[in-house]
Amino acid sequence: MEKLVQFNENDKPVTNSLLVAEKFGKEHKDVMRSIRDLLTSAQNCADLFVLSEYQDAYGRMQPMYIMNRDGFTLLAMGFTGKDALKFKMDFINAFNEMETLLNSDSYILLRGMKILDKRVKEEQQKCIELESELGRKEEIIEIKDKQITELTPDAEYAKQVLSSKSTLTTTQIAKQYGMAAKTLNKKLHELGVQYKQSRQWILYEKYQNKDYTRVNTYSTTINGETKTHYSTVWTEKGRRFIIEILQKKLQS
Repeated sequence: MEKLVQFNENDKPVTNSLLVAEKFGKEHKDVMRSIRDLLTSAQNCADLFVLSEYQDAYGRMQPMYIMNRDGFTLLAMGFTGKDALKFKMDFINAFNEMETLLNSDSYILLRGMKILDKRVKEEQQKCIELESELGRKEEIIEIKDKQITELTPDAEYAKQVLSSKSTLTTTQIAKQYGMAAKTLNKKLHELGVQYKQSRQWILYEKYQNKDYTRVNTYSTTINGETKTHYSTVWTEKGRRFIIEILQKKLQS
């Protein structure tokens, strides 16, 4: 039997009508009928069940339903029998385990890497589409060189991008990993990269003078009193440093 609960393409824990039928010893057609009855009689449950399909033993495509925790709970409420309670707890425990994994540091980092990998593949696909549209060899080579420069961290990339004067806030970098700036700052602190002093994050000495960060200065005036504030922002070189150190943590 497959795992009772799995992640869908949106990293949400779900199960399906086939697994429910197999676990509870029911005919799949009866489980499908129960779900359809819920969809026609219960209010606000349309988002709990998603119609999908699977390939049966004869290679035919057959319908089934994908459901989240709430959908399963609603469906299983009507199941009775000697082992029904144990099977319900098996599913509930499986959902709990997947939700715990979803919120773990390692999975958050993995999800961030998946997002970055997807973006690189999208850019690579754009290269392929551009090449198919160009008729002359010189134009194809020009587009390839441009895309390679954008996607590959070679010497030219290091020279042009890492020396860039543009900077990124911690919030901008954190969004690439699907996390908040507060979470990223905490992780960098735990990894011995930075510490907080007077409301400003500062790199430890071993990471200073490496062109990872710059300091932005701004002033505020309240009731006629002007105060100067400082905030740390990251260079492109610093952003790549963060990616590398998080990858090392994920692999360790």
